[in-house]
Amino acid sequence: MSSVSGELRTRDAPLYTGGDVRSAILTDAGKEGWDALMEHPKRAVVLWDLTGTLVENVPPGGTPRVDPGLREGLLQMGELYGVAGILTGWSVAQVDELDLTVRNCHILGQFGAEHWHNGVRPPLMLPPSGLSTAADKLHKVVKELGLDTRHIHLKAYMLAFRYAEDTDPRVVELLLAPLRKVAEAAGDLTLLHDPGMVRLVPEELDKGISLRRFLERLERIVPREPSAVMVVGDGKPDEAAMDELDRLRAEGVPTLKVGVGEKLRDKVDLFVAGPPQGALALIDAMCAGGAPESDGVVAD
Repeated sequence: MSSVSGELRTRDAPLYTGGDVRSAILTDAGKEGWDALMEHPKRAVVLWDLTGTLVENVPPGGTPRVDPGLREGLLQMGELYGVAGILTGWSVAQVDELDLTVRNCHILGQFGAEHWHNGVRPPLMLPPSGLSTAADKLHKVVKELGLDTRHIHLKAYMLAFRYAEDTDPRVVELLLAPLRKVAEAAGDLTLLHDPGMVRLVPEELDKGISLRRFLERLERIVPREPSAVMVVGDGKPDEAAMDELDRLRAEGVPTLKVGVGEKLRDKVDLFVAGPPQGALALIDAMCAGGAPESDGVVAD
């Protein structure tokens, strides 16, 4: 098993389900990040993905079940940590429908194009101009392929389509090919593909860029470097956030990269079980270990 950040980790590493977190972390750099989180939680930044991380992935058209303990856990995180929140492709409105827009929790919706905090939603960017044209094209392609148009979701900053992960790869390619052309023609859209999900998002906007911009906004409010930055995610969109943590780590900022399940095996320092078990166990450990302190708070 490697203890050096950046090297490939063994694929038989156990998934964390509770107990001592530090002993489950596979890299020295990750352990340094955890130590910094525990030592100065009021200056730490902790961001969670939503589906597949805090709540289970659901079939197209489904609504995820929210464990009763999750909302309370996020409330506790918001009290103990400088910044605690959710960075997701879901909109703020969708997160609110799950009753997870809780006090002191930052919600970075649609990959960070939206920001909610204690009822305040500062304007961050204009929606991409090519989104409505892309929606028309996606609807046409989905219908021609015999897929379900009810699973197309047009949001303020993003267009998303969910399909069954066991869909024939040839059908998936027939879906992706025209969307690549639409994104290129629009000039302000990027196509993102994860198994079971296609997204058209604003150009040059991914979770890594959103994390960087978010930290820059916090720096303007409270000019103190975070004691540590931790991100928890489960899929391809979260890879960009993990890459951003690598960049911060190279600059000397302690970081902790946490992956849920198997998809980010070679990207992270700690692997946790799927939701809700893994997330709730980690939240419990962080709330038990993150004692209140008197130094400056990063959150606005």
